[in-house]
Amino acid sequence: MALKTDGKDSKGLVGVSIPRDLKAIRILLGVFLFSGSLFGYGQEAITLVPKDSLKLKSSITHLDLSHITYISSDELFFKSRNASETLSTIGLSLEDKISLRDPCSSTVNGTAFYSIGESRAYVNPRWAYIGCSIGDSVMELGRVPHNWSFSDQFWLQGYQTPRFMWDRSRPINQGLTGIYIHRSISDHWSVTGFLTPFYVPDFGTSVDEEDGRIVSNNPWFRPPPKEMQLFGKTLPVRAKVNAPDAEDVVRHGGVGGQIRWMYRESYVQAGVLYKPMNQFLLSTPVHLQDSTYVEIDITPTVRYHTVSWMEWGRDRWGVDKAFITLTLDDPESADVREGWILQDVKPATNLSLYYGRDWKGAGKEATHIYGAYYRLLGGVSKDIGEFASSTSYFESRYILRNAVRLGVQQPIYGRWWNKDWQSDVAVTYDITLGGAMFTSQVDLNWTENLKFSFIGDLIGIINDNGADEISNFFADYRTNDKIQLRMSYVY
Repeated sequence: MALKTDGKDSKGLVGVSIPRDLKAIRILLGVFLFSGSLFGYGQEAITLVPKDSLKLKSSITHLDLSHITYISSDELFFKSRNASETLSTIGLSLEDKISLRDPCSSTVNGTAFYSIGESRAYVNPRWAYIGCSIGDSVMELGRVPHNWSFSDQFWLQGYQTPRFMWDRSRPINQGLTGIYIHRSISDHWSVTGFLTPFYVPDFGTSVDEEDGRIVSNNPWFRPPPKEMQLFGKTLPVRAKVNAPDAEDVVRHGGVGGQIRWMYRESYVQAGVLYKPMNQFLLSTPVHLQDSTYVEIDITPTVRYHTVSWMEWGRDRWGVDKAFITLTLDDPESADVREGWILQDVKPATNLSLYYGRDWKGAGKEATHIYGAYYRLLGGVSKDIGEFASSTSYFESRYILRNAVRLGVQQPIYGRWWNKDWQSDVAVTYDITLGGAMFTSQVDLNWTENLKFSFIGDLIGIINDNGADEISNFFADYRTNDKIQLRMSYVY
């Protein structure tokens, strides 16, 4: 989600090149800030209970500074998008937990930052909710970080929960907004029911309209095509964003549930959700102007889907972790209007495997080595409509197709400068798309309140396996190699 600060109209991208209007941003920002005051971090908070019944359990506020340099920005492909070579941000993060009158509590976790290279302010309300325990049941209301499946949290493909997609190589999961009721049936069985009247999709980058083009200073934005084949001619394209009314977007509800069986370190769970996709799908009318150029109006559409899954998992403290997840995604079909191009998706099956082993220690003190596999069958589709091409004019909802990931998480205590370090390195290779991504992060706890993070990511094409694919994340962002320095101060 993005805010423009120069007083002009602003349209943000949600998920896969999706416009959001300023009114929607104001509404969601207002909800987030109101939740903050409601949950206790405003001096004159409006509360559901008397102030003397509030007990602050924990409150952590971070001042975050970050600088990113895109080290392949001198390449022609990067320059062709007019993106910024560097992005610096300054922001605040809040983690707040308050005990209300027994048996209720509230939790807030969110970030707001200003991106200097984009001249934009962003808000990421990860979760904000109230929870109450009543006997064997727990009711939660708000934006809740519920564990629907390990696969959705690990691969962050956005089936069950929405994401913050400012940096598409490092998405951040968010809570699914609604009402949750959890109940323990026995020592081994529990169920969760979910209901929501609202729809809050992925949050993404911000864009502008300039001289018939949709542009962004953020390198993680894929612009519409500059040319289009029409009636046997190659014609230039003039594009603009047709943002829907915010109320029409958020008024989409959903329902779902989950059942879970646990025995010692193992569990089996299954669930189903009927709700809008967390990603908008795009469409556009095609207007031929004076036989000299094509005009398109990028319009987001809300599409419902039924996502169901079954997962087995085992987490043996200090030994290993293993998960197997099968996910079925069944999107509703859509009718395309005459003269329009519509982004489409097909029913998909996703298999996810994970195995990790702790070495020398347990929990955060262990070196954790893991391997994972992700397989997508179906889902990907070319556009539909009278003027659709053999590929797609829009960015795919699916980032990965047939991927393997290997990673190591390594704590280092007191080795250099007598400080605590934490490293996280992973390599992902997509066999179908022929692309790979190397991600690395080293966190240094300099003092109790001051933390530094050093990040280096590389992304590129290894072979031409994905040359004929409809959309290829690795090809689209192959010059987005970056190094990043981040400082976080807790006060």
